[in-house]
Order: sequence, then C-alpha cells, then structure tokens
Amino acid sequence: MTQIALKIETTYVVLDQDISYNEIRLIATTVFVHKNRKSWSKDYDAIVDTGAPLTVVPHSIWRNLHVKICRPAWPGGIHPGESCKILCSVGMILLKLADNLGKQSKVFVCRAYLLPKNFDSVPLVLGYNTCLERFKLVANPRKDEAYLEM
Repeated sequence: MTQIALKIETTYVVLDQDISYNEIRLIATTVFVHKNRKSWSKDYDAIVDTGAPLTVVPHSIWRNLHVKICRPAWPGGIHPGESCKILCSVGMILLKLADNLGKQSKVFVCRAYLLPKNFDSVPLVLGYNTCLERFKLVANPRKDEAYLEM
C-alpha cells in the first residue's frame, strides 16, 4: 500500500486568558491537470477536511485547470444561514496527490465547488465525496505522523 505523507500545521490559538488550544491542520500537496491537458499545475497545499462534502477550489486555481462545469450550486458552510451561501459551480477536475518523498496517487476525477473570482481568499480544501473517500486517512499529530493510504 502506498502512503502519501501529509504536512501537519499547528498554530497555538489564545482566545482569552482561560481558553487556548492548538489548531491542527492536515495539508496535502495537490497537483491538477492543466487546461491544455498536456501538463500539470504547480503544487498547491490543500487543507484535508473530512467534514467538507466536496472539494473547494478558488477561481485563481481552477481558471487554469482542465475542468468540466456541471451546474450552479449554493454551498453553505458551518453556519446554515442563507447569507453564508456562495453562488458557484459544481464541476469535475483531474488531480493527483503527492508528497515530498516522491510518492503520488494515481490521477483521479474529483467533484468540486468551483468558486467565483471574488472568493479567492477561501483556501483550497479537499473534501470527502470523490476525493478523500478514496483513501484511508491516518493522523497522529502527537507523533508528527499523518498520511493518506491508497
């Protein structure tokens, strides 16, 4: 079985004198098929988010990718209110995951929310459906160990 190493980013957060915690993010190196279908994008760091139903791709990234736009969508976030929804497109993209040890996944098709231009501050997020569900996720931040297994 191939293990693709994930980066572990830890940020110490202080909310007030009585509340502080370590914010831990798992980061996967993600490479996309370019829109010319003959080359790869540069490497992008993506947040691994098992709570995200679909992968989320900012416009500054997907505008240079080979994408198939399927339909409009109004995804929401943690807050269920209408004011938190973003009009975007659902599309299909081709990508692979890699690590700094040279290990790579096979190229696969992933369903994604393709965000409009004015939401480029939203990070690249790998979601569950058609992406993370392909892998076994192992994370043990205490041992500085995290990977996706194919």
